[in-house]
Amino acid sequence: DLVVYNQNKVYLAGSFTQINGATNRNYFAIVDNNTGTVGNENLSLANGSTIASLSFHEGKLYVLGYFSTVFGRERMNAFSIDTLTGNISDWNPRFPAPFTYPNGKIAFSTDNTRVLVPGAFSSVNVVNRNGLGSIDLVTGKPTDWIPTVNGSFTTFHQKGDILYGGGNFTTAFGQNRVRFF
Repeated sequence: DLVVYNQNKVYLAGSFTQINGATNRNYFAIVDNNTGTVGNENLSLANGSTIASLSFHEGKLYVLGYFSTVFGRERMNAFSIDTLTGNISDWNPRFPAPFTYPNGKIAFSTDNTRVLVPGAFSSVNVVNRNGLGSIDLVTGKPTDWIPTVNGSFTTFHQKGDILYGGGNFTTAFGQNRVRFF
């Protein structure tokens, strides 16, 4: 289960179908921290859906997990919503493989134009990308940066302009790198 706090709201993700014993919410809810009132945002996630990661950036909540629709719109395992309006954004990277907790952490570029997402996927928005995607923050389409690894990423850490990565691979960016670069 995930709990994160942002701008006086508590964002909850887990294996629940109700909040406060009465409000139906499948696996995700937003609660006002001052009043305890459940927000109107109901993602309408299908039974069996899961959420693996919640990340905030520039007024949006980015979500990774296992689902195919959000608010009735096609969103394959990733989406973002505006934290002020609760509306789903156009960001739709369409990952063919789901993300599971605790994997699915993401990092935002220092210039606020893209997000890096590690995982066990072979494409981003139907463009070949193996295990690590650099994705435009507005459109959800992959950027021109093509990381080349022969496996999947499970974790990474960004410090300034340096990216450290770990996962199930033996080569990264054309060099021998066993599980770490």
